[in-house]
Amino acid sequence: MVSLDYRMAILAALALLTPAAASADTKAVYQSTDGGDTLIFSIKGPMVRWEASDFKKDGRYVLYDSTRKTMILVDDKQQRVTEMDPETMRQQRAAMQAQMAPMLEQLKKRMQNMSPEQRQMIQQRMGSLMQASPAAKATFTTKALGSARVHGIPCERMSVLRNGKAMHEFCVASRTDAGMPRADYNTMLKMFDTMRNMATAVTSSSMVIPESLKGLPIEMKDGSGKTQTLKSLSTASLPSAAFQVPAYKKVTFGDLMAPRH
Repeated sequence: MVSLDYRMAILAALALLTPAAASADTKAVYQSTDGGDTLIFSIKGPMVRWEASDFKKDGRYVLYDSTRKTMILVDDKQQRVTEMDPETMRQQRAAMQAQMAPMLEQLKKRMQNMSPEQRQMIQQRMGSLMQASPAAKATFTTKALGSARVHGIPCERMSVLRNGKAMHEFCVASRTDAGMPRADYNTMLKMFDTMRNMATAVTSSSMVIPESLKGLPIEMKDGSGKTQTLKSLSTASLPSAAFQVPAYKKVTFGDLMAPRH
């Protein structure tokens, strides 16, 4: 009879000789229906990289660090990085509002003598800075729109509403239907949570991620009607260098929002 210790030694030796399975990465490519703009997000371990065509032409992209719940805007042309998280954005936005408060009060008094069209134009331009307590004024909900198939992948359509008014739509596939590795899927959900909290902090996001979004968006439509659809999804290994934060100059979110002279 072969002893237990001997069998364990054989199993240990086999384990050392058998190469470990490489952890899968994820790369999702979206394209607008007119064939123009593209959006790529890639996931490797705890990091996500966002590349949008309008950013890419300016030498910019976004990294997300799920361990710190932080978005990192990288600007290769300016050689600078900007780290953003929900709490920092709330603090810096509050500081900006405090600095602008006297000017905003004067503007509001002048708006009383303006036409409704002029007031609406100014409110649209100033956005959430005109609101004293934006977080309490914006309520985001979702409305189910039924099942669909996009490029053969089953997904559930939903509309995102802000204070009852439709903003944009998603068609969301389950992780298994999309064929996404579980670890990368969990990293993506953490990123969605951070994006949602950041949108709440500034209340002016064009694409709010609802809490009920549990899956991979296969199709996304913003308020202007622009639609982006998943073109391809790969789980091949991705280079680690693409997910490292460059050693550029660090600037704050407030620096980006400050007026340029």
